[in-house]
Amino acid sequence: MKEAIYTLLRKREKVYREDPDRLLQDARGAQRAARDYRGRWLWELWQNWEDANARLVRLFATDGAIYLADTGDGFRPTAVANISGLDLSDKAEGTIGRKGVGFKAVFEITSNPQIFSGNQEGFEFNPHKAQRWLSQKGLEVDEVPYQWLPFFLDREKAAGLDPYLKNCFLSLLLNYTFILK
Repeated sequence: MKEAIYTLLRKREKVYREDPDRLLQDARGAQRAARDYRGRWLWELWQNWEDANARLVRLFATDGAIYLADTGDGFRPTAVANISGLDLSDKAEGTIGRKGVGFKAVFEITSNPQIFSGNQEGFEFNPHKAQRWLSQKGLEVDEVPYQWLPFFLDREKAAGLDPYLKNCFLSLLLNYTFILK
């Protein structure tokens, strides 16, 4: 997963350097998708669980986060690029979520979704990390397409900062964990 994320970030940097207007297009495209899917975040995740053949889904809510986990097929590294944009999908014909838009519904309720797969690797979308990354690359913008820029997370390290991730029902037996903070 780490390599897939770094590969995608290198590609995005190249595109943004060659076409700075693309930064604004991506930022506004992600905002539009989230608005178009307002009120559908749980339904969209449900469709993803169905596509992933999940037989068990668990949900746990705190004052500051919603934790979701399932026994589905897990998140493949090849799907990183798909979830970090629009109109991309590697899902099989006949599955529900082939448009690559539905996940963007979660940005209605969080600007920092975190996703972990069964191999304990994960990633997050984070506006502050995205702004810092763009700034380090010399790409200064007013609107940050953070929904297009995933950053690697190690579940063990993340669990050290999040007692619910470490101790709650999200056992290592579940193949996919999703956190909305």
